[in-house]
Amino acid sequence: MPDTRPDAGALKPLKDWHEDLGDVLWWTFPIREAPWVGCPLTTTWPGYHTHFTLIPEPPERPDEVLVSRQALLAIANQAEGNFCQHENTKRGGIIWTICEDCGQKWADDQGGFKPYEPPAFVVALRALAESVEC
Repeated sequence: MPDTRPDAGALKPLKDWHEDLGDVLWWTFPIREAPWVGCPLTTTWPGYHTHFTLIPEPPERPDEVLVSRQALLAIANQAEGNFCQHENTKRGGIIWTICEDCGQKWADDQGGFKPYEPPAFVVALRALAESVEC
């Protein structure tokens, strides 16, 4: 669930920080390091950070993974790219069909050439992607 606090991700200058905010993420510009987490009233305050953002709220359910339809489709496309789709075949001898890309062979007397079908997990990923609400 996204952080719904007003200005939760807004970058604010040091002068806008007050004790009631407590620990925040402190940044320098240009950004060349990870933010420092804490309060400028502590003895460990580095003293050179100029801006801060609020620490994001944790998700309501830590085990919940938020994914997008595009991410699922990208995973499915990447996975499917690891399988030969047998688009470049030739006849080899009297009974063979041979894929020139991967070398797989099919004998006519043993069922013959079988067109590519995506693996079950790719089909499941695509179905899951369709069920994700945008």
